[in-house]
Amino acid sequence: MKNYVKPMMESEVFAANEYIAACFYGLCDTSGFVFEDNNSNGVIDSGDNYIYYNDACDSPYYQTGLNTPKPDTNVLVFNRDQISWVGLPFFGTYVVNNDQKDKGTRGWHWQDHVTTHLVDNDRPNHS
Repeated sequence: MKNYVKPMMESEVFAANEYIAACFYGLCDTSGFVFEDNNSNGVIDSGDNYIYYNDACDSPYYQTGLNTPKPDTNVLVFNRDQISWVGLPFFGTYVVNNDQKDKGTRGWHWQDHVTTHLVDNDRPNHS
């Protein structure tokens, strides 16, 4: 006959460190027509083109890494009354109205999501 052994469960707790802790955090928090801002100057210039229409969906964004610098904004988001369609139906693109080129909301674009608030979490686990 075998002796009874009390079942025991071992568990481990995840402990983030500076190599895997999120340094910057944001949510997909804005809806609108998204345009590139390749030089991060907050103005639509030559070469800054329409990308797509974004629906705010609250998807999280994290940028990690030891001593990761905060990235520059890389898109501008505009409302429908700030843009116009140029071209034929199905063969054209949206452009920003001339008097609105510096009035877009600055943001960060990643994987078909846009955040306008990228928060530095002060690297709580950074040593």
